[in-house]
Amino acid sequence: MQVEDEILEALQQTQEKGLDDTQLAKALPMIPNEQRIQALNNLIEKSRIQVLQRALTGVPYFKFVSKEVSTKLKDLTSEEQSVYQCIEESGNLGVLPSAMKYLVAGQQITRINAILKKLATKGLVKTLTSVLKGGKKIWMLLEIEPSPDVTGGMTGSDYFDIESIAVVMERVEAYTRKQGQVSRKELLVYIKQLGVLP
Repeated sequence: MQVEDEILEALQQTQEKGLDDTQLAKALPMIPNEQRIQALNNLIEKSRIQVLQRALTGVPYFKFVSKEVSTKLKDLTSEEQSVYQCIEESGNLGVLPSAMKYLVAGQQITRINAILKKLATKGLVKTLTSVLKGGKKIWMLLEIEPSPDVTGGMTGSDYFDIESIAVVMERVEAYTRKQGQVSRKELLVYIKQLGVLP
């Protein structure tokens, strides 16, 4: 158990980068290879680490997984975890299924779609229509709030927030009357300072 804790600590320090086996051996030189391999297998079985592949080199590497995320990912296959990680890395902008085809070790789009449906059924991911991507369907983690670029801000959501727009218009009008001639840049800075827009 102590070896597993040391591995988890080393991986957690790398944050999102993770470590391959060679890097892990260098980071923990006092742990014999057999013990390290056994501990890695135990951590993989417990879903406390993910085994992924570097995009350019194809070298497998290990990434830290928190206890709460490991509970969610426990029953997922490695390819399902890879799709989940791809979505996780996309953050609040989401990712297109067609882009995942290249990011997830060359999986076929039909297989990726099947994995996405399974992840959605488990309540891990959601789908949205992205204004930024020309109305195409994107995927993101369920708990992530989408970027205003994705939703279209006040005018791109399911409702048109006329009240917020009216507030901004009134304040901009009052500001320009008070200041006189203002540049677009000054106006934009002022609007952002209002805190009404994201």
